Amino acid sequence: SAVIAIGSTVSPPSENRCGNDVIGLKYVKDALELRERVRLVRREMSNGQRPVRVTVVGAGITGVEWGAELACAGVDGVPVSVTIVGQEQRILQELDERVARKVARILSEHRIRLVLGRTASRLEHGGVLLDDGTRLESDIAVWAGGARPHPLLASLGLPLTVRGAIAVTPRLEVRGHD
Repeated sequence: SAVIAIGSTVSPPSENRCGNDVIGLKYVKDALELRERVRLVRREMSNGQRPVRVTVVGAGITGVEWGAELACAGVDGVPVSVTIVGQEQRILQELDERVARKVARILSEHRIRLVLGRTASRLEHGGVLLDDGTRLESDIAVWAGGARPHPLLASLGLPLTVRGAIAVTPRLEVRGHD
């Protein structure tokens, strides 16, 4: 048996879609920056009566995890209102549809707004512009889209999925390599 765990790569948003104040989510430094940004926004609010609004672009595992953490735990006692935007019609395309439906229900119970079937055309200060012209007002925009299997996998001679991940059985064994 062998375990292949080489990680993934992240495709950042294109420059024309993204303002300077968008946070990417891949490294610990990104989490620290997000925490500081939430604190800063809260300090800048004149009355502090509403939650800090965060829009997470990307409804895969990373986007859903970060969105849930922000909404459920807040940041140092600062309440956070989260919207997750995904281009597909459901979250967590990587997982079984039943699991994705259950997670979507839990997110809804925690008042996390899901905007699905939409693409973020522009991430900018104060909001996220969607491909249908809708503008989501937001204090902080977070980029969690574009994670891809590592390109090295293509050189290993193993069967791959359409996305480029290693094709495995339900027991996580490589298809055709018993």
